[in-house]
Amino acid sequence: MSLPKPPDLRSADGAISLEDFYAIPESNRFMFMPARTTWPKESVDSILPKILGEKRNGKFVKIKPSDWLKQHRRVEQVTWMPGWPEIIEDQLLFDGGWKDRPGAHVLNLYQPPRVFPGNADLAGPWIEHVRRLYPNDADHMIDWLAHRVRFPGEKINHALVMGGGQGIGKDWILEAVEKAVGEWNFHNVSSSELLDKNNPFVRAVVLRLNEAHDLGEGGRANRFALYERIKSYAASPPNVLSCVDKYEKRIYVPNVLGLCITTNHKSDGVYLDNDDRRHFVVWSESKKEDFSAEFWIEQWRWLRSGGAGHVGAYLAQRDLSTFNAGAVPRQTEAFFEVVHASQAPEDAEIADALDELGRPDVVTLGMLVSTRNGAALEWLLDKKHRRSIPYRMETCGYVSVRNPDADKSDGLWKIEGRRQTLYGRTKLAPEQRQLAAREHVVRLKKATSIV
Repeated sequence: MSLPKPPDLRSADGAISLEDFYAIPESNRFMFMPARTTWPKESVDSILPKILGEKRNGKFVKIKPSDWLKQHRRVEQVTWMPGWPEIIEDQLLFDGGWKDRPGAHVLNLYQPPRVFPGNADLAGPWIEHVRRLYPNDADHMIDWLAHRVRFPGEKINHALVMGGGQGIGKDWILEAVEKAVGEWNFHNVSSSELLDKNNPFVRAVVLRLNEAHDLGEGGRANRFALYERIKSYAASPPNVLSCVDKYEKRIYVPNVLGLCITTNHKSDGVYLDNDDRRHFVVWSESKKEDFSAEFWIEQWRWLRSGGAGHVGAYLAQRDLSTFNAGAVPRQTEAFFEVVHASQAPEDAEIADALDELGRPDVVTLGMLVSTRNGAALEWLLDKKHRRSIPYRMETCGYVSVRNPDADKSDGLWKIEGRRQTLYGRTKLAPEQRQLAAREHVVRLKKATSIV
C-alpha cells in the first residue's frame, strides 16, 4: 500500500514542508530528504506547525507533525539503491537479499545525477586522451565507465585499476565520470579508510580508491588486508553490504558499487594475487613531461565549460552490447607486471626451502627454518610477521590446515608439546590436507617415542 500524500504544511518561511520528511521508528528520528540527514522529533515539531487531525469528542484535535509522520509516513527500513523508486513497497532488505513483506516500506536514499546538457559527438578530447594514455585497453575501460553511467544499479564484477605516473590526467578522465554519475554517488577513499569499520562510502555508483600506496607501518601485511577487503567490494557475492556510519544506524545496501583504483606505483601499490579474477588493470607509459602546462589549461577549460556534459552524453549512449559486466576480465600485460611486482623476495626464499624439502603435503614453519638456507627464514618465527605469513605461504602453494579436534578454537596442532600451524598443499582437496596433517602428526609422535 502506498503512503498517503501529506497535507501542504510548511515552516513559517515556507522553506521546509511536511513532505520533506519520513519517520524512521527504529531510531525515533526523521529523514529530511533534501539533505538525506536525520532530525530529532523536537526539531521537526519546532519548525512545522501542528496539523488539524481527526475529531475527538466532537472537536478537531491538533497533532504534532512528528506524530502525523509516524502514523502516516512511516518506513520500516532505509537503504540506497540506484534506479529504484524513493519508496520500495512490500519488501525488506536483509544481509542475504530482498524478502517479501506485504505492507512494508523501505526508504531509498539514492539521488540520481543532475542532467548536464551535452552532445556525444563533441566528446572527442576526452576519448582521445583515454586512448592516448591506454591505447591497448581503452575500449574495455570506456565500457566499464559507461556501464556506471547507464546501469548504476547493476554490479560490474571486477574493479578497474588505472595506473601510471603523476600528472598524466587520470584525475581529469574521472572528473567527467563523477559529473555523469552524480558527485554524491562518486566517493573517494584512501587505503586506510577502506580498511576502517565505518564504510558509508559503499553507497556509491563509483568508489575510487585514490593512490593505492603508502600503507604505513606493517605495510606489507596491510597490503594483504587491503586486498582481502577490496575483494568484497570489487565483485559479488556478497550481494548485500552492511553500511556502517559512525553517526547513523547500520543499514544494508545492495553491492552495486563500481570500484576504481588509481595508483602511481606499480611495485608497492595495490597487491594482486596471480590467480586474481577481480581486477582489470590498465597502465600508461605516458610521462608528466609529455604534456605542457598550456595543454592542461585548455583541457580543464574545455571540461568545465561543457565538456563534462559531452562526455556524460557519450557514455550514456555508448553501445555496451559486447560488454559483459559479470565476466572475468581479461588479464592485461599490466596485470602480470603488477602481480610480479607484488611478489616479495621472501616468496623466493620460502619456495627454495619447500623445494629442498621436496614439496611435502604438509609443512611447519620450523621445517622451513631447518633447511640449509633456513637462517634467511628466521623472520617466519617472529611474532610481528604473523599476519603476513598466511599470504606468503599461500603464494607458494600452501594454506593452513585447521585441526578440528583442537582443545581451543585456534585450530592449531600440538606437535612436540607446542601448538603449531600446519600448512598443506593447495593442490590437495581439503579432506586430503586433513588426512596428510593427521598422518604427519602421527609420524612425529612415533619418531619421538622411539627416541
